[in-house]
Amino acid sequence: MQIRNRGFHPAFAGWIPFLSGFLLGLFFVILFSRQLLSKQIFWGLDTVSDLRYLTVKKESLFFYVLGIRWRVVLLMIFFSVTILGKLVRVACTAWYGFCFGSMLMAASIYFHGKGILLVLAGIFPQILLYLPAYMLLCHINRELYTCACETGTGISARAVGSQLFILAMLVMGGCLVESYINPAVVTKVIKLF
Repeated sequence: MQIRNRGFHPAFAGWIPFLSGFLLGLFFVILFSRQLLSKQIFWGLDTVSDLRYLTVKKESLFFYVLGIRWRVVLLMIFFSVTILGKLVRVACTAWYGFCFGSMLMAASIYFHGKGILLVLAGIFPQILLYLPAYMLLCHINRELYTCACETGTGISARAVGSQLFILAMLVMGGCLVESYINPAVVTKVIKLF
């Protein structure tokens, strides 16, 4: 843990890959904005107008979202006990930053201030559960990786089990909110376009 030895707290060090990915996402869209936005890959008027008339099957959306979110959780937990644990954690965090930065920049280029509102509506209110869940997942990944690959010290199975239980509740709650509440939020924001 070189970053920790240099005086950075692990919680702060976790933001470095996210912010790096975020900035890379911003610059990526700026560099390729003509190609991306002319083909309406990110945000197009057709896409937004189609969302106005979209009917969401909430049960199907729930299982779809649940599958995506649990893949990330299982991937990070699986790799946390291997030498790739730290790399997977950093790569996932940077990827989330890149996705958020590129969506935010594309939406703001295409729709200006309303685009930022649209992106924020797309992640609200589930981000209130997903953010602490992801931070907890990174903490679990860091603890398991340190135990398995660096110091060889033991960790409490009970502590890890309780953290995994809290993580599961946060992810399940986030999936429920994303499936049943977020579509209504997005529908209300779409009316502004």
